[in-house]
Amino acid sequence: MTSARDVARIFEYLSMQSDGAIIEKTRLNKLLYFAQGHALAEFGHELFPNQIDAWAHGPVVAAVYSGYDKIVQRAQAEGIADIQASPQEMEIILDVWDQYRGYKASELVEMTHEEDTPWSEAYVPGMKDRHIPQEAIRRFFARPENGLNHGLKDIGTLPTVDALPAEEYDPEEDAVWEALLDAAQ
Repeated sequence: MTSARDVARIFEYLSMQSDGAIIEKTRLNKLLYFAQGHALAEFGHELFPNQIDAWAHGPVVAAVYSGYDKIVQRAQAEGIADIQASPQEMEIILDVWDQYRGYKASELVEMTHEEDTPWSEAYVPGMKDRHIPQEAIRRFFARPENGLNHGLKDIGTLPTVDALPAEEYDPEEDAVWEALLDAAQ
C-alpha cells in the first residue's frame, strides 16, 4: 500500500512529465480524493491509509496539504522510481489522472461540493478536522454514475498486440507511460 504523499508525488510527476507544470494544493487534494474513492469502489480497500478531511474547499488529506512543498521537491528531484505501488494501484492512479487531469481546481471543488457527496455530508462550517468516512466515499464511488471511466476497457473484448505498429509509437509521449509502468512493477 502506498502513502497519500507517494500518490501525490506520482500525480505531481505525471503533471510535470505530461503538462510541464506542477499541480497546486487544492487540485492535488481533489485528485487524491478521487483516487481513494475509485480504489475503495473497485478494490474494496483503500489506496492509502490517510484520512480525508472535509475542509471548506472540499476533501483534503492534511499530511499532503501541510507537506506539499516537500512533495513537489521530491517529485522534481527524485521522480517516482522509489515508490512501491502495485500494478493495480498504478492503474487506478493512471486512470484517475486520465479522467480528471483536464479539470481546473475550481471545477474539481464544484464536483466535490455537489449535493449528496461524501464531503457535503461530512462538512460542518468552521470545523477543519472532520473526517469523511471511508464507507461513505466507497458507496458514493460505487454508484455507476460516479464510477471510473476506463476508456476502452468497457467496450468489450479487444484484440491483444505484442507491440504498437512503428507509425503509432511516439517515443516522447509513450516513454512517460512506460516509465510509470516499469516503476510500478
